[in-house]
Amino acid sequence: MRTPKCLAAAALIVVFSPALVVRPATAQDAPAPPPPAAPVLAPVLAPSMDPNAAPDASPILAPAPTTATTMGALSGPDDHHQVIRHWGVEARRIATFQRSALRNDRACAGKCEAELNALSLRRWVSPNYAWSLGLALTGGGGRTRSAMESFTWDTHLGLGPTLGASFLLTSWKHLAVSFGPQLDAVYFLQSGSGAKTWLFNLRGLIEGELHLGFIGLPQLSVALSSGLAASYATTSKSQLTPAGTAREWSIGFTGPQSLWGLVTNMAVRFYF
Repeated sequence: MRTPKCLAAAALIVVFSPALVVRPATAQDAPAPPPPAAPVLAPVLAPSMDPNAAPDASPILAPAPTTATTMGALSGPDDHHQVIRHWGVEARRIATFQRSALRNDRACAGKCEAELNALSLRRWVSPNYAWSLGLALTGGGGRTRSAMESFTWDTHLGLGPTLGASFLLTSWKHLAVSFGPQLDAVYFLQSGSGAKTWLFNLRGLIEGELHLGFIGLPQLSVALSSGLAASYATTSKSQLTPAGTAREWSIGFTGPQSLWGLVTNMAVRFYF
């Protein structure tokens, strides 16, 4: 039979023994996680050299869809390549023409000059080729007065198509240089007694186009062109000259011929 002294000694051993003290579990006591399993790679089969072998039936993944980009986000080696396959609106001055080939035509003053301008659409369909199509137009009128008499000129309106093509020579940063033919066909319709005139104008031009990409606007540009032009005009009879008709042709240089001409002959374009 155990004595109380033996029971007390056993209780003290249990309480104070380090091996028997119960401690709360810690992170250090947790077992280490097993290492991750190595990925299993599918075997790559070499293509069969047997011509009678069945074709590979493995699926072909389609390329990821791309998102549309805006004008400012387009990439390219220069500003010219950022307007490829974009529409451009162009306003330009073509030249000064005679709206009547008749000499001393009283329906107009002096040489019957008319400033011909154009509003056109332009599109670069590839980096090296563009076409343009637009409307050439002009209009005017006036009056002369002297001590002896007063005379009113006929109001005139000139309309017709203008079209052309451009072939890129070179482009660098913000500048593009191209050449190409341009053709204008304009009918001058004068009111009242004035003569009617058909004008055909063929031009071969070299053009320099400066894009404003250096200020963050590559879609906006200004252009200057010069070259050779050949024109042909035919004028019908009028009430003032019932027995007279006229034809006139000329070949010459077209383009800016002065510092002010650099401004007045400048074309403005905006691509969208």
